Amino acid sequence: MRRARHAWPGTSDADASDQRRLRPLLLAREEGVPPVPSCPRPVLRATVSPSLCVALWLALCLSLCLRLLAEPAPAHAAARPKQAPAVLAIVYGERVLRGEAESALAGDHVGHPWALRQSVAEAVDLRLALRGLPKAVAEQLAAHADTLAAEAEAHQGGRAAWTAQLAALGQSAAGWRRMMLTRLAVAAQLPAGATAVGEEAIADRYKRRWGRFVVPAQALLSEIAVPLSSDATADVEHARAVVLAANERLERGEPFAAVAKVLSQTPDAGRGGDRGWVGEDVLDVALRAALQALEPGQRTRPVQSAWGMHVLLLRERKPQRKLSLAEARPLVIAQLAAERGHVARRQWLDAARAAADSAGHLRWMTPK
Repeated sequence: MRRARHAWPGTSDADASDQRRLRPLLLAREEGVPPVPSCPRPVLRATVSPSLCVALWLALCLSLCLRLLAEPAPAHAAARPKQAPAVLAIVYGERVLRGEAESALAGDHVGHPWALRQSVAEAVDLRLALRGLPKAVAEQLAAHADTLAAEAEAHQGGRAAWTAQLAALGQSAAGWRRMMLTRLAVAAQLPAGATAVGEEAIADRYKRRWGRFVVPAQALLSEIAVPLSSDATADVEHARAVVLAANERLERGEPFAAVAKVLSQTPDAGRGGDRGWVGEDVLDVALRAALQALEPGQRTRPVQSAWGMHVLLLRERKPQRKLSLAEARPLVIAQLAAERGHVARRQWLDAARAAADSAGHLRWMTPK
């Protein structure tokens, strides 16, 4: 006789559910009827070799790669903008780009992190210096900087020589111009008298450095010279032969200027070899030693220098002397004004940087 279906008291819904599942087994056990085993769901199993799986996976990847390569590039890919240049600093909303900083450098300094950081700092200084100036004044200062750059280039013998000289210092012509423009812009905003020099400072500088205010010995020279294009024996012998021929003609009494016009191979040959006043400290060592034994009106025997073969005529000599305070005054004033101007400009720029930084208008990005 089957028992009535009920749940045991004190059981939860979950327990009641378990009781309902187990009730057929319990009843069958009580009545002595063997339980009917439950039939599990059929499971489909397939045995696949691992090497076959790997081969299928590689084939699928290869087919996808070939499909991607065969597809044409989308039209919008060519229209994508180039990556923006790296921003190395931002000052009052103006960005300093890596290209600008590198354009002020030359040679090995372009890739040097320290040089790049210095160039970025100088670019920031220029923006700080120009920020407080009216547009018309800034344009005038830029034109003045261009004039100074052109004068420096001409003074150094042309653009190639000027560029090479700057490159030896790790700087470009653009970097030099930027430096000059910064100086001009800051100087225009310095207070009056920032670089003034008093009489007491002038006398003190002359007293402490009087040994530097010296005019070296000078010689008024005429010259017959043949340059050496190389150290080859043939070139040396040719130059020596020309100078010896000139010396023979001088010993026969021919005027020095006449011989120099014919045989000398220097730019001053057309002036009879007149070199004018020359500081003895800038002469070649061999020429300086040959002149020391001469009196005005005498000439040297043929002398070989690092430049070529020479015969020198000493026409007049001025011995070395020290400048008086009155003579040295312009030099002393220029030195002191330059030193004080440098200090004043640096203080002005430091204050401008500090003000921009405290106001949150200056951000530095470390160059990579």
